[in-house]
Amino acid sequence: MFVHNGSISISKLEDGPKISLLFPLLNYKICIYYTTCMDEKIVELTNILKLKGYSFRTIKVYSSNISKFISLGYEFTKDSINSYILELIESNRYKENTINQIINSINFYSKYVDKCGIKCGIGFLKKQKILPEVLSIEEVKTVINSISNLKHRVIFTLIYSSGLRVGEVVVLKPEDIDTGRNLIHIKRAKGKKDRYTLLSNKAKELFNYYIDMEKPRDYLFPGAKYSSHISIRSVQAIMNRKVKDLNIKKHVRVHSLRHSFATHLLEQGTDIRYIQELLGHKNIKTTELYTHVALPNIRMIKNPLD
Repeated sequence: MFVHNGSISISKLEDGPKISLLFPLLNYKICIYYTTCMDEKIVELTNILKLKGYSFRTIKVYSSNISKFISLGYEFTKDSINSYILELIESNRYKENTINQIINSINFYSKYVDKCGIKCGIGFLKKQKILPEVLSIEEVKTVINSISNLKHRVIFTLIYSSGLRVGEVVVLKPEDIDTGRNLIHIKRAKGKKDRYTLLSNKAKELFNYYIDMEKPRDYLFPGAKYSSHISIRSVQAIMNRKVKDLNIKKHVRVHSLRHSFATHLLEQGTDIRYIQELLGHKNIKTTELYTHVALPNIRMIKNPLD
């Protein structure tokens, strides 16, 4: 049975559909067929995003969002778009940021590909003001010191001591580390912006030792294939294991080290504008979030119970 225009068709295993999901017990493949028209629209969307200089990740996300929207039978009309967004909201399965990203995808497609100019009438969802989870300096040292693998220890040391995003540290190259000036050159970071951030003396010592021992060539932290870099998921998995092994109760992840870097600088009295530059934040309001977790003065207040 084959039904086109985005509907589901079922075929025997010996057939060769393009996209399939295997159900072993039934010995069937459920095949989703997209029309040639839809395929062309997704290619057009991808090309426009490339021409406008969007990142690979954004292109992948936008294309996936639009493919799912169309495959579920929704149309680029105001009522249909609003119905889809409301369904996402009411499902309670998606965070505000994710839904806003989907709205962005639909708005972009409507403007540049479908050219109907229709936008979601709901607008963007109001984001919850969730404070970042921050580790104490002692907790950060405990995490880093528990890592026996030299390459992994250097990775986490740089993330914390330089306030790096995980996507920034994995693509570093040896020449990006300026040991003479104690700086790290972050190239084409978020927003395709370059910036410099700090290289601590302790991190420099560890870095020099790592260079002498491992002698990396293309990437500072090579992956399974020496010509490629370690993956983001690998770094995240290492952090998750360490948090579990050390029985840290806080809900922390790799990015928490970056949060901790900013918070600790703020608590030490560093001007927030310098922290903004080090983190590569476009808007100072993003950096100001850390003022709600950097509370040295409040901690100095004597509690009446004590």
